[in-house]
Amino acid sequence: MGSQALNNPALQLDLMEFLLNQAGLWEGLRERAAAEVESVVATEDQQDGQFSNDQLTLTRIPDPDGGISDWERFAHSINGYEVAGSFEACADLANNGTAKTLTELRCALFFEARRMRHSGGFGSSEEEIRQLLRRIREKVQAGELD
Repeated sequence: MGSQALNNPALQLDLMEFLLNQAGLWEGLRERAAAEVESVVATEDQQDGQFSNDQLTLTRIPDPDGGISDWERFAHSINGYEVAGSFEACADLANNGTAKTLTELRCALFFEARRMRHSGGFGSSEEEIRQLLRRIREKVQAGELD
């Protein structure tokens, strides 16, 4: 194979795929690339950073058992005050622990994010946030999108 052939991008990709297949790495890379594409598409789907329950996937919800640094951004993917009907209704969902549906759980998480922002970071405990994220993920995984 001449050096000109190695400068061909299509041939380079074929060669890379062949070598990665030989090493058993191609499938993992393809899965990671697909997850990255889904994440980019999910971001592009958002209007003003907000999206409906029907647009939720597990990849959009921060992992409650991992780093949850993105939880506030996710919490603001819904306007809890508007969806719950008022500030008071949204606060009740968070303060009384009465959130049951996916929408109510998202509203409660939204309220916790607002509480955190307005209290200077002295809002709810990290474990409460993780629990809300777990419950939201459970609802999405079960297809309970109400």
